[in-house]
Formats: sequence, C-alpha cells, structure tokens
Amino acid sequence: MEQITRLSKVAIQLLQEDIAAMDLVPIVQFELEGTCLPANNSDSEQEHFLDFPAINRTLKQKNIQGKFKPEYWEYQWEWAANMEGQSPAKAAQDLADIMVLAPPLLQQHGAKDVSIQPVLWAGTLPNRPLLEKDQSDVSLEKPVHIPNAIQLNISAINTQGDNALLQDGLGEILQNRLLITSHTCCLFFAPEDEAFARFQLKDEHNLHKELSSPHDLSGSHQGSIAFYQQIDKHNQPIGQNWRQNCRVEHRLGAASHLYNPHLNCTFALANLSDAIQLARQAQSTEAKLESFEKTLPASLHNEPGQSPGAFSLFENNEWFANKLDALSKGSNQDVGTQLKKAICLFFQPAC
Repeated sequence: MEQITRLSKVAIQLLQEDIAAMDLVPIVQFELEGTCLPANNSDSEQEHFLDFPAINRTLKQKNIQGKFKPEYWEYQWEWAANMEGQSPAKAAQDLADIMVLAPPLLQQHGAKDVSIQPVLWAGTLPNRPLLEKDQSDVSLEKPVHIPNAIQLNISAINTQGDNALLQDGLGEILQNRLLITSHTCCLFFAPEDEAFARFQLKDEHNLHKELSSPHDLSGSHQGSIAFYQQIDKHNQPIGQNWRQNCRVEHRLGAASHLYNPHLNCTFALANLSDAIQLARQAQSTEAKLESFEKTLPASLHNEPGQSPGAFSLFENNEWFANKLDALSKGSNQDVGTQLKKAICLFFQPAC
C-alpha cells in the first residue's frame, strides 16, 4: 500500500498542474462514515454519546480540515471535510490521517468498538434512526445492517472564482466520465469483498425504505454518481447558493481501511482532467457524452459462473495508466504504468 500511496501522490501533483494549466482549480472533498457503540450506558440528557465538540477541537489542533458529526443511525458517525480551499492533495492526506486517528480519538470521547468497514452487521442489536420523524420507517423488531460510505465530491473553480461545472456542460461530462470509468476502476473504491456485500444490502435484506445508499451505476441528481445543481438527492431545493455548491458526488465508495484516499483522489482528478478537455473540444454537450450500460461486478475477484470481478476489470483496462503516463512522459517516470503495477500486485488474488 505504501507504494500505491507514494505513486498516487506524484500523480496528484501532475494532475493538479495539468488542470491549473487549463486555468481551473480542482476541488476534491471526502466524507467518511463509520460506526461505534457507546462506551457507557448513560441516562444523561447529552444529545449524543460521542462528545463531538471535544473531538473536533482535537482535529483543529492537528490542522485537519473537517468535522465529525452524528449520522442517520444512532451508532453511525460521519467525518466530512470542510470546504476551505484546501488542495486535493491536502484533502486526501486529511482523510488518510482521519482513518488512522478516528478509532483512538472516538474512544477517548465516549465510544467503544469503533470501526471503519463497509457494513456494520448489527445482528440482533437494535439500531434506530436518530430523527424521531424517521422512526416509523423502520421496524422496531428488525435490526438494520448499516452501510458505511466514503463519498468523493468533485468540482472546479475558474479564474473568476465561479463554479466551472456550470460552463460548457462540464458537470454533465464529468458525471458521464465517472460513470464510464467507475466500472473498470471500481477496485479503487470497493477494495474488499464486503464492499460488494454493501451493494447488495437493499435487495437481500429488503431495506429499500431504510437505506438510500446506492447499489448500481446511475446518474442524474439521485444516482450513485450525482450531479447536484438546484435539486438535491431528496428532490429538495438546495437554495440560493446552489451555483457555488454544485458538484458531482461519487457515492459508491465503501468505508474500508483498504480505501486509499490518494489513489481515489488521483482517480477523481484524472476524470476531471478528461472532462475539461472534452468540454472544450466538441460543439455540444450531447456529442461528448458516452452511453453506458455496465453494471458493477459482484465480487472483488473472479468467481465461477459470474462476470469478471473488480480486479480483472482493472487489470485489463488501460485508461488509468495511459492517462497518467501521458502526463509524466516528460520525466520518463511512466507513473501510470508503475501505479497500475503496484495496485495489481497489492490486490492480486491469493494462489
């Protein structure tokens, strides 16, 4: 994993320079979900068993640009990056630091059994929504298997300080590129078998009412790769600042210690770079959009009777490596080829 991280950091720098040369500033933001149980049973009137103000003070002291907050389920928490102008490289490093820091930090402030994993298999442990209005949506007798995501948000700013996704169809093209490349590169954001179990939760456990987590490759503003403009995923108006806040949300990532923030940041920037180039080439947005009919694989590695697994899809695809090699050819590093080799070596199936 160290080799993947090292090469991804080089790739991020190359991509940031490439996008800057096109007069845009790339914006990448991560959100991480995880779970934990309360360390003590308490009848106090404290709003949550985790002391979020104390946790977030520690993050500020460590110059990590983001905050912890409660998520939808009572045993679920979220860390979300602040939008404070940090570079994609800094955003990736902050998430990498949080994935190491979160378990001991949350245990210091009210938690036990802190986990960063694609699914919390609750068993017979009841786990209710935090909001009272949502209680009727969940059977009190049915334990909920909680899916945990790592969400990747992508946008860009032009030289006037405006959101570039609203120019030349860039937002739609970026969404389309991510839909195409997320099929062959799903190994990046679904890096273990349980990530694929997360995709199956709604159907296998009849949790469509409880869960809004995505389970397929889909677009628009409600899909797994959503382009938000004036309306959010719940069909609610975003408000008067929608132009500033619009972004493409990549919502397929699974919370996992094998999720590499630097690699996924590289993936996001490579798609953004391609999308910018496409947006400036053709005459109409429609001409730049590819059709896609792919479905996500069912497993990390090939299994009998199934379509190719995530590892094989990536191993047999050249887009990612070629994109990075083209940017690094002046230095004779072939960063893309090296990075692909490191990824394949790390994730290769056991003999």
